[in-house]
Amino acid sequence: MGVIQRQGLKAGIWMYAGVLLGFLNGILLYPRILGPEVYGFVQWLFPTAAVLATLASLGMRSGLIRYFPFYRDKEKSHSGFLGFSLLVAHIGLLVMLLILWGGKDHFIEWFRSDNNEKYLLSSYWLLPLLLTLSVSFDILVAYLTALLRPSITLFFKDLVARVITTALIVWFYFGGLTVDQFLLLIVLKQGVLVLGAYVYLKRMGEWHLKINWPAYPTERLREMGSYNLFNVLSGVGNQLINRIDSIMIPAILSFEANGVYSIFYFITTIIIMPYEAVRQIVTPLIAQAWKDNDQVQIQDIYKRSTRGAFAIALLIFIGIVANLDNAVLLIGPEFAGGTTVAIWLGIGQLIHCVNGYNVTILNLSDHFRWDLVVKIFAVVLNALANYLLITKMGITGAAIATASTIMLTNVIYQGLIWRYYKMHPFSWEILGILLLGIVVFGAQAQLASISYHFLVDLVVRSLLIVVLFGLGILGFKLVPEARDMLDKLPWRK
Repeated sequence: MGVIQRQGLKAGIWMYAGVLLGFLNGILLYPRILGPEVYGFVQWLFPTAAVLATLASLGMRSGLIRYFPFYRDKEKSHSGFLGFSLLVAHIGLLVMLLILWGGKDHFIEWFRSDNNEKYLLSSYWLLPLLLTLSVSFDILVAYLTALLRPSITLFFKDLVARVITTALIVWFYFGGLTVDQFLLLIVLKQGVLVLGAYVYLKRMGEWHLKINWPAYPTERLREMGSYNLFNVLSGVGNQLINRIDSIMIPAILSFEANGVYSIFYFITTIIIMPYEAVRQIVTPLIAQAWKDNDQVQIQDIYKRSTRGAFAIALLIFIGIVANLDNAVLLIGPEFAGGTTVAIWLGIGQLIHCVNGYNVTILNLSDHFRWDLVVKIFAVVLNALANYLLITKMGITGAAIATASTIMLTNVIYQGLIWRYYKMHPFSWEILGILLLGIVVFGAQAQLASISYHFLVDLVVRSLLIVVLFGLGILGFKLVPEARDMLDKLPWRK
């Protein structure tokens, strides 16, 4: 677990620095300077490009991590596995760009409404541009993850990208950019991330494009092709499960409604960030353990990583729910209708965290094909639920649909892993963390609102939650890894 702790610490630094910038951008700057409509369009554009990028990359994002252990040999430049992965992904990208070009009219018609038309007609071309940059960056991120350098990917994604976004919003505020120029530059920031990943890999001495074709026999290519095909479909399913709400809300309601939804969606993504940071670290370790047929190691990673991720996720969820009224005062009363979105999406994120890395374990196992079945079921369910509930309940309906789908799919994944491998991430510590969270939430609820200023109330309430929860975690040893890391701090030696 040493690699997890070292990379996790670095990842945490970049992640939470990014959270602060994301908070500045998504909660303060976007709503007040650009408004929910522009923000809603951006939050439609990027998820849509992410879904298309998953299709275009032909599964090489997952395939790179899965098969890299078989090619890992720095003296042989890993047989040019990076070059091979980029080649496959960009063949798929070319096909997808041709589809977007030929199907432009149908695509626009699907999302067109009186409120959305001006953005779709003037900015459609940004979608293929963003798609191109996203595919390249995704492959480089997967390569860095396989090299056990996931923290640098978070540096680019969570920090550099948000610094650029902040600069662009400020530039717009002072009259230096039009809306169209802002949208172009917000897309081109992905190019900066691609360049940064390239420079980092060059400095590591890990930029190898020359492919050693004899290392890719027909049997191995057929095996990789089968794995990648399933991961294309399951990856699209995963994207749609997580972001189909932000894609469907503009089609049914408006970009403005999507802007309100996206603000509270961003707030709840803070819950899942520690989980995602650790996932990037444990994924290559699990891949190696499957290669070595070491299920004991997988079970150990499964339980230990889940405890920490769930504890942090629950702490953040409590802080969010306790401060929803303060959040509305911060961003404006016109966003009050989104508070229920935060609660439902937050519950969904908690359910995902407490089930650990079940999808990763199943995806990297010999039973990875089940992932596709579950994803197809989840996408159909989520799309139907979103359509029905958005029509009846607006953006709150979208949140309920997403949370319900997350809960049901995690139950299925957990059942599959138990059936085939008799593994689960649950322990008495998980129950203790949950009970501690209930007690801490009840304790902060007894604190009367501080009428002097809502920001004072936010800070005091948040500090109370952190102190009580932290003391409970350490005092009852609910996350032993946290106590171990505390004991290793320099001033405790």
